[in-house]
Amino acid sequence: MIRLSVQKPSSGQKQRRAEEIRTYSPFRHLVITRLREFYREPAAVFWVYCFPLLLTFTLGLAFRADSATSYEVSIVETESKSKELVDLFNGDSEGRFQVRSLSFEAARTLLRTGKTELVLVPAEVDEVPAEVDEVPAEVDEVSGDRDGADGLAAGSGKDLVYWYDPRNQTSNLAKKAVDDFLQREMGRKDVLDAVDRIMDEPGGRYIDFLIPGLICMNIMGSGLWGVGFAIVDMRIRGLLKRFIATPMKRRDFMLSTMLSRLFFLVPEILLLMLVARFFFDVQIFGNLLLIIGLILFGSFQFAGISLMIACRAKTIETVSGLMNLVMLPNWIFAGIFFSATKFPDFMQWFIQLLPLTPLIDALRGVMLEGHTITDIAAQLAVMLVWTLASFLIALRFFRWS
Repeated sequence: MIRLSVQKPSSGQKQRRAEEIRTYSPFRHLVITRLREFYREPAAVFWVYCFPLLLTFTLGLAFRADSATSYEVSIVETESKSKELVDLFNGDSEGRFQVRSLSFEAARTLLRTGKTELVLVPAEVDEVPAEVDEVPAEVDEVSGDRDGADGLAAGSGKDLVYWYDPRNQTSNLAKKAVDDFLQREMGRKDVLDAVDRIMDEPGGRYIDFLIPGLICMNIMGSGLWGVGFAIVDMRIRGLLKRFIATPMKRRDFMLSTMLSRLFFLVPEILLLMLVARFFFDVQIFGNLLLIIGLILFGSFQFAGISLMIACRAKTIETVSGLMNLVMLPNWIFAGIFFSATKFPDFMQWFIQLLPLTPLIDALRGVMLEGHTITDIAAQLAVMLVWTLASFLIALRFFRWS
């Protein structure tokens, strides 16, 4: 008969075990786990770090400061004047006009489809359709009563007809630029003697406006997808149920998930700002510490919103739909790529309540205008409400399974 003896732990072993339990930190281990899950996924690394840089380079090159404004101008073919016009535009020293000569119907089709900004119809064209007189809002005539005309103006009362879309800003600008160029070439002299002064200071370019918007867009995307999507994925795989048996509070799990995103977000935003500074010469006029604080605050805000979205979602399809439902209005209305003031006044109350709008306004104010913390107090208050409300709702209704 075999007797089994159970050796009781000594007092020293009990003391060491008690110390291990007291020093055990669920929060720290959860953060480390999330970090390991991230860097073991190459696709996640690409979308977090590489894609924002590609987007910044692409938009920065498209809207760089040294890209000259050029207008597509179509000239209706005639026996003589169309060639004179083409030669005249080709002689522009600033190279502002890209001209081509073609038939009226072809030029009109290009204008209708947005492939040309302006159509010039010489007066000698006798086969212009009757619609020209039916849409006076889109037709502008250039008078021939000028001195110094060198063969282009026949003095017949009408030399050219401008076809353009007045509702299109680029078409309007093209019409004004072409008319000013032709009037000067015909010998017009300005009554007012004005002098141009060129302002070439950082902060006024589109890339300066764009970079804060891209930073905030990445904060929103990283917070929403990096937190909510991961939680629902763990719920589907049954990992969340296993956490119940561990000495861990619900609060530790949520805070660790939010904090782990900061470790990915900091280098991501740092790379964006370095690219903006050294490749596009984007200047920062405000306090750098305040900018860092805004970025951290914004990441916590969207991580809290993501927790609220994912607190009860059971499938990937559900959480994806909810994420897009939150992100789409922010993409469109919050002012990432253009100012939110472009929208009508009756929509501004809704736009200002979006979680991304105060973050973008505050970050742009600090980066481009040097705002202080008191100047952005209203935006910080809105962000604080979103952060606290979303986290408390998620804490109250979170479901492990």
